[in-house]
Amino acid sequence: MESASLDERFVHDLIAVQARLYAYILSLVLDRNVADEVLQNTNVVLCRKAAEYASLGNFPAWACGVARFEVLAHRKLKGRTPLMFDAELLDCLAEEATQATAGVTNQQRALADCLDELSGKQRDLILDRYRPGGSVKELASKMSRPVGSISQTLYRIRNLLLECIERRLKEAPPT
Repeated sequence: MESASLDERFVHDLIAVQARLYAYILSLVLDRNVADEVLQNTNVVLCRKAAEYASLGNFPAWACGVARFEVLAHRKLKGRTPLMFDAELLDCLAEEATQATAGVTNQQRALADCLDELSGKQRDLILDRYRPGGSVKELASKMSRPVGSISQTLYRIRNLLLECIERRLKEAPPT
């Protein structure tokens, strides 16, 4: 499977852009089921083209461009579906959606940067807690620490992240 060879930074960027991509796609197709399908197809294409990303700088813009082509491909495939937009209107909507979802990217970028600022132990703990199926009880058992101790540590880490994110968003130039 190709995913084994995916660069860690690429995977990080792909995960970070998911909310923006979904919002972007949904704004173009106006149907959650279709948006889910197009997002999945977009992610597959992005993974296939991961090597191309290394030479590009702006992952969200690149990912949205791929998503736009996937929306067009879906539109062509389902061309007989009622209420389809013409290409010119789709381009206009795509541009508006790109601008509207830029704020999400700033927040995600701030979170990613702030996660990088945490110590290795703090980052591992918060990521273990919020991975699918992660729980405070499981972490406490794994680390042989009381549940209350883990909860308090996670509380402190979340506060550090919140302060860092707020600081970064205030410092960031408006998009």
